[in-house]
Amino acid sequence: MTVNEAVILTPGELSNIRNYVRHKYAGLPAERHAEIVADAVQRIIVRQLPVLDEPLKKDVTAALIRSVALKQQRPVHTEDILLACLHAGRGDERSLAVVHGWLNERLQTALPLQQFTELADRHSSVLGQAPAEGETSPLWRELLPMASAWTAGQAVPSVWQQRQRRTLAAVIPLFRPRRRLWQSVGYAGLSVLLVVVAWLYTVSTAPSAITEPGAPPAYVQLVRGMMPDWTHPVQIAEAEKLPDNALPADLQYKAVDDDKVKEYLALRSSLLAEPPYYDAITSAAKAYNIHPLLLFAITGQEQGFVSKSHPDAAQIANNPFNVFHSWKDYNTTIDDSAEIAAKTVLRWSEDRPDHIPAIQWVNRKYAEDPKWSEGVQSIFNAMLRHVTAHSDN
Repeated sequence: MTVNEAVILTPGELSNIRNYVRHKYAGLPAERHAEIVADAVQRIIVRQLPVLDEPLKKDVTAALIRSVALKQQRPVHTEDILLACLHAGRGDERSLAVVHGWLNERLQTALPLQQFTELADRHSSVLGQAPAEGETSPLWRELLPMASAWTAGQAVPSVWQQRQRRTLAAVIPLFRPRRRLWQSVGYAGLSVLLVVVAWLYTVSTAPSAITEPGAPPAYVQLVRGMMPDWTHPVQIAEAEKLPDNALPADLQYKAVDDDKVKEYLALRSSLLAEPPYYDAITSAAKAYNIHPLLLFAITGQEQGFVSKSHPDAAQIANNPFNVFHSWKDYNTTIDDSAEIAAKTVLRWSEDRPDHIPAIQWVNRKYAEDPKWSEGVQSIFNAMLRHVTAHSDN
């Protein structure tokens, strides 16, 4: 008889909950994030516990989070719940009887209370000690064959079992003697998925779960220990907010497929496909909210993307935009020239009449050649087609 493959609070489950909360509620402070996740973790565990008194439930929940999820960084097994409950309720006959009934229903057995009590007494030294991953406690090893000898068979599900199924809270599925291992694992995974989905639905449809989280401070502290980076929440809105400028939307910053852009440049034997040039240009594009392909297109128009075969390629690549007239007159670093080029594009894109294309408007100040904008636009379009066509495949 093996039921320890049924687990709750897997690393993946915790990660999914944390990521969901941090992204959906990015505007809330880190403390509130911890409260929401702590509340979810608490409720997931509590739903699997015997019907103990509330103080005991809190003790067991905190112990499982601390000794299993936090200390060992592993999922919670049925065995862990049993050991924690027996330890918390030691000396209390009522609690022992409740745990006994809970275990019999979990294992679908009819193990007598007296044998269960004697078993707990024999192994009192291991109660409350969560076994390491891959190991089992002496109590659990002795319990399983005893429970098998008293198997209750395919009994009619109890009221407790039916309630668990209706609420999607049966994360640890009931044991079935003839169930194959792969079926048990599959059903366990499905149950975990269902309970996470049910919880996420509850959070998303109940604002009170955010403003009045049910997890007490003790659980918040424990969960923060499980999530050491809570003090640095993901600030999605702020991190992705780019500076405003006068460029039209199609020329403002867009993330591009770096591999495909480098492929386009490599086909032209461009030195700019290599570090530090590529990184400097794309970084300047993002910093100033300019489409990276526009900056590359300017280098294509000005210096043919700086072919590696050019005898002065290393120097030209320092200023492929020809800022301050040319790379010969102003030979700097690629970081400096990319920043200057970006600022120049933005400065000369302001106050543009609606009927004049943006690149053409920049042309009047950036280059003496009146056809410069046509070349830049053509290169930009060609690069965009290449990257888009290949990215869709």
